[in-house]
Amino acid sequence: MSEAKNAWWGCYPKKEPQSGDTTHTMSSHRVHFFHVIWSTKGRSKSILPKVRDQLYPYLNGIIKKCNGSILAIGGMPDHVHLLLEISNLDNYTATIRNAKAGSSGWLKGEFPECREFAWQSGYGSFSVSYSQLAAVKKYINTQEERHAKVTFEEEYKTLLTLHDAKYDEKYIFE
Repeated sequence: MSEAKNAWWGCYPKKEPQSGDTTHTMSSHRVHFFHVIWSTKGRSKSILPKVRDQLYPYLNGIIKKCNGSILAIGGMPDHVHLLLEISNLDNYTATIRNAKAGSSGWLKGEFPECREFAWQSGYGSFSVSYSQLAAVKKYINTQEERHAKVTFEEEYKTLLTLHDAKYDEKYIFE
């Protein structure tokens, strides 16, 4: 094949290394940050302090097993916010699914008052730039102050609007 034909396909002939050639292959580096939010089904106020104090470390364990890190976690009795660092996006949706399903099953078995516990099926996921990590951490850590003035529904719709996410009002909440 001619070099021009290879270039057309986006391929170039492999050059054989010459003696003394110190050519190195560049490695890939990926770091992704996400602000993730999900609610209890029907906004049930099930995440009481004694539940929350064990739920957050449990969620942290699930995220770690999925090769992610929780940089901040907070919320209210009816929802949680997580700031995640995930390098491998191949399993991102599985990571969120595992966190929700695993924690839901664990809560049902661990707390008699949570036997009927369920998370809302959907969630919000918003990318965060490195320069905004401190602001998002503060946002997550000040949930009680925020919700003295704003409902979860108002907060969530505001975040969707700020991130220019399209949504249908009929399907946003269960």
